Amino acid sequence: MWITLLQDLQHTYTQLQSQLSLCNHALQHGDRPFFNPAQPNDITPTNRVALVNTMLSISPPTPASDIINAGLLCAAPDHITQLEQLNHTKQAFKEAVGRIRAFETKDGKTRIDVLIDRVLKEEGRRGESLRAAFREIGFNGIDLLRCYANIRILPQKLESISWTWAKKHASIIKTTQQEALLLAEELPSPRAKEVALYLLGQLPKQTPLVIQKQLPNQLRANIKWQEDKHIHRKAITVSGVVVSQDPALPKITWRDNPGPPCASQPVRGDRRIDPTPYIKSLNIHCYLD
Repeated sequence: MWITLLQDLQHTYTQLQSQLSLCNHALQHGDRPFFNPAQPNDITPTNRVALVNTMLSISPPTPASDIINAGLLCAAPDHITQLEQLNHTKQAFKEAVGRIRAFETKDGKTRIDVLIDRVLKEEGRRGESLRAAFREIGFNGIDLLRCYANIRILPQKLESISWTWAKKHASIIKTTQQEALLLAEELPSPRAKEVALYLLGQLPKQTPLVIQKQLPNQLRANIKWQEDKHIHRKAITVSGVVVSQDPALPKITWRDNPGPPCASQPVRGDRRIDPTPYIKSLNIHCYLD
């Protein structure tokens, strides 16, 4: 069973690499226009190559990188077909990874185990089975989310696209004092553990708590296109460079990332959450009322 899963993972990853290479070569040598927000007035082949590389990269972004993973590329019909095939290979690879993850059974995994995974372990972590599979196959240094992310192909007869940023959103999980105490015990820093346990001990029993993590600004876009002689509008979430099927660029409005969001008072049900963490090391917040 394990050997079959490994072979399947390696096969789908090889197909993904092959299709990425094919698309990269085709799009870099395309002649349709593009928009790169990092250098909006640069229409040189070098800037096209940079945009294509950004769109097709499956490597983790470097912390110091200022590359904007966004933009618009017009592609010819045969290139659209290649990108659609790329999306199929991405899905096949994602499913192969899912089968490896499923091999690591979830039976007996408690809620606190799940919370520890989500709160204390690195985002996007790989389970033991997946790490073992990657070691055995011999490839590392890839960003699974980038591997999974489909290339977004926009409708034909696109008239306009306007990028914007969603700033106020967070991951919020209800928790209890008992669960928070168990989380505190898992903190790797003795000092952080001591402070967390002390603060939890100061709360009245049965105080409801939430684990809240502010998420980075999310890029979105509003598009307008014509279909069957009617104008359609739609707000979409985008995760990278998008592709137009038209030979010319639509009307474009780009907005730069506004930066970290201001502290707000999120609401869970009908209760407001204190924006200041009660226990910073665990992202634990109290309710204001």
